[in-house]
Amino acid sequence: MSFTKPRGRPPKGKDWDAVLGEWVIAPDAPEEVKAPPTPGSSKPRGRPPSGKIWSEEAGEWVFDESAPAAAPKPAAKRKPSGPKPGSKPRGRPPLGKIWSEEAGEWVVDESAPAAAPKPPKRKAETSESKPGSKPRGRPPKGKEWSEEAGAYV
Repeated sequence: MSFTKPRGRPPKGKDWDAVLGEWVIAPDAPEEVKAPPTPGSSKPRGRPPSGKIWSEEAGEWVFDESAPAAAPKPAAKRKPSGPKPGSKPRGRPPLGKIWSEEAGEWVVDESAPAAAPKPPKRKAETSESKPGSKPRGRPPKGKEWSEEAGAYV
């Protein structure tokens, strides 16, 4: 049985053994790669693997028997969305209202002058509003505007 070579760059000084399915030390590897790690070798940079400590004697990460067993982490509590009850919301207040700390909501402001009524919205000028006016846009295919009929013919 033959194992396929993993993708990516091979480890320094190692070759892929398809029969064993692992990286083995290459015959032409430098001496520092061929030699096993010496006791007291320098600790690798970075964070230690979970539940392990560095052993100077072995020159590798070993399981930490003195550490208590890691308990599963509790599920993170989600914060409720929106403002907290009773706290003033961010942003501009509604028209004619003020924030009431006692009620914890917006209340009508009697001291403010009455809001002016909004003017009615104008209707958009369309071909229905002015009889006989030519509508905007491209004419239908094969038709022309007739002033007498007030439509495309």
